[in-house]
Formats: sequence, C-alpha cells, structure tokens
Amino acid sequence: MRSKELRSNPKDKTMSKSNKLEFLKLQTSRVDKIKEDLDKIFYFLEADGLKRRKDEGSWSLIEVFEHLNDVNAHYLKHIRIAHNKAKKSQTAQSVSHSFFGKWFANRMKPVDGINKSKTKTFKNLDPRTKRAKGIAVVENIVFKDILDDLTYMKNLLKDAEELDLSKAKVQSLISYISFKYADAWDVVLSHYERHMIQAKNIQE
Repeated sequence: MRSKELRSNPKDKTMSKSNKLEFLKLQTSRVDKIKEDLDKIFYFLEADGLKRRKDEGSWSLIEVFEHLNDVNAHYLKHIRIAHNKAKKSQTAQSVSHSFFGKWFANRMKPVDGINKSKTKTFKNLDPRTKRAKGIAVVENIVFKDILDDLTYMKNLLKDAEELDLSKAKVQSLISYISFKYADAWDVVLSHYERHMIQAKNIQE
C-alpha cells in the first residue's frame, strides 16, 4: 500500500486491549496453519512447479514466497528490536491495539478465503523489480527461508510471554509510521494469509 493511502487516514486515538497470552496463542495458531498449508500444498513441488504463474507478467509461486521473505525480514527484525527494548514482566498481561492498526490489518486480511481488498506493492518489494535488475531467484533458498521465518516467528511469540509489551511499537515499512506490537503481528500474519491465498490460486 502506498504511503499516501496511509496518510489519508486520521490519526488513531481509539484504543483497545486484549489479554496478552490469549493474543499470543492466537497468533501462534495462525503461524501453525500457514506452516501446515506450506507443508501440505507446496513443500514437495519441484523447481518447475514453483515457477508456475497464473499469466504472463504475474508473480510465480516462488516469487510470492520471495516477497513474503522480504517483508518478513523487515518486520521480524523490528519485532526483535521491540523485544530487546522491553522489560521482563509476569504481570503485564495485556497488549494494546489501535484503530489504525486494526484497519490496516483488516484491509489485507482474507475474508472467507478471498482477498477482497486490493493493495499495491512497494516497488522495492516487488519480485519483478529484482528480475528486471537481473537478480535470479533460487527456489530452494527462498523456500528454506520462508520455513525458517515461521520457526523464528514461533520463537518470538514464545519469548513475548515473559515481556511487558503493552507500550511496545514496531516500525512499519514506512519509516515514520509504527504499529503497536499486537497490531504489527496482525499485519504480518494477515499479509502472510493474503499471499497464501494468492499462492493457492496459482497452484490450482
């Protein structure tokens, strides 16, 4: 999504909270479902299968995963930074949400298995930009990275159980915009689920 679309929304002053452990459990179950689908549908595909695309000019399966890796690299780095800044606590049992963060995540989140809202990809995160620069995609490395990221996500979610993240923020892909910690996870996993729908549609 373009930065001007982000700026068009009013600054968020509407806040809500949820139980931290319940929230982390829900996100872990989302990660598990993504991993299950990857293993069941895509894991045994050969290189030619991963190069499949719906039509000329659209992303191939492996480019969908490559894009996910690039987005995850940013968010997982900044989620770890938020963890490093947070204090250990057994008493901070809530995480905060913002109206804007929820709106942004819901805009990407599939509804009944369908991606209903269109979003634009930043040029530097579009695999076609890499292809235009002559950067080749290496299928086995991309797929290994995506599985490694899912394992890392589960480790981060487990670590978060002992941290006070009630005021933590995570930098978005736009440097001057940050999400509340819980909203960042919802954005990351909604984005993941969105592109898993895209990958399944290519595979059909």
